[in-house]
Amino acid sequence: MPLITFAKGERKDDVVKPYFAKGAGEEGVVVVGKAQEKTRVLRTVKRRNATTGKTYAWLTPSTAMVNHYYFYLFDRTSARCS
Repeated sequence: MPLITFAKGERKDDVVKPYFAKGAGEEGVVVVGKAQEKTRVLRTVKRRNATTGKTYAWLTPSTAMVNHYYFYLFDRTSARCS
């Protein structure tokens, strides 16, 4: 099964369309795509207690560039891809 990497700004559906044509009715995973996208995440930051001076971990919202994996499947019974 091929693993493709999507380029920035590229339409994912347009890129995987030829892979569905090659599959010609075989059920299962047609292609797996990988894209690096900006996503909301929780990060830990070090904080210090003002009275005791001890440090502790604190969760704070942020963004990060994360790899997202897209699985394109073909189901012969419904003849649809998802």
